[in-house]
Amino acid sequence: MVTTHSPIFFEPGVTANFIRVSKEAATPKPVGRLYPINLNLDADKAEVFRLTKFENTDAAFFSRGVVLFEGESDDFYCKHTAKILNEEWCFESRCMSLVRVSGKGNFAKFRRFFESFGLPVKVVADLDAIFEGYHHLGAPAALTEVRARAIIGIDRRIKDLGTKAEPSARKIRDKIYTSSFKDRYYKSKEILRKIQETGHIDQNQI
Repeated sequence: MVTTHSPIFFEPGVTANFIRVSKEAATPKPVGRLYPINLNLDADKAEVFRLTKFENTDAAFFSRGVVLFEGESDDFYCKHTAKILNEEWCFESRCMSLVRVSGKGNFAKFRRFFESFGLPVKVVADLDAIFEGYHHLGAPAALTEVRARAIIGIDRRIKDLGTKAEPSARKIRDKIYTSSFKDRYYKSKEILRKIQETGHIDQNQI
């Protein structure tokens, strides 16, 4: 049995069994809560361990909570803005770690990884995550219900304003280059040529 305050001992595939000891508030005095982790028995978490780097394992063992982010500078923005809102909101002094996941598709994996250590996990993502890639966030069921109500409200607002959904040039280009839209495009060209040759157009061609 080895005890340590350093994450250097960690190596996926070699060090397979951990117990994280977390000091948590309780009455009449704080208690140590144990979080056992056995990578030999959990292939899914083992995969996530292999994805992590030194700073992520350091956060897992020695943080009180984790904030996952995707963008290049989201961590600097969060730290700066937090202190402007309240000087006591300091990530370092409160042992809160910010961890970059390198892509929206990794949010759920990293959330499972850090939650296995008994850590509360929050996610900072672009607003489009509400609509596209939401399933990657690993959000709890209660939040999924909030999202559903929000989308209903947004749809209602769009209808009230009479806003039309006009696709961007990028979205049109992406659709055109999928095989199904390519087929439709070439079929449309073929029909157009027939109309030009015959001067006649029927309902099926429309």
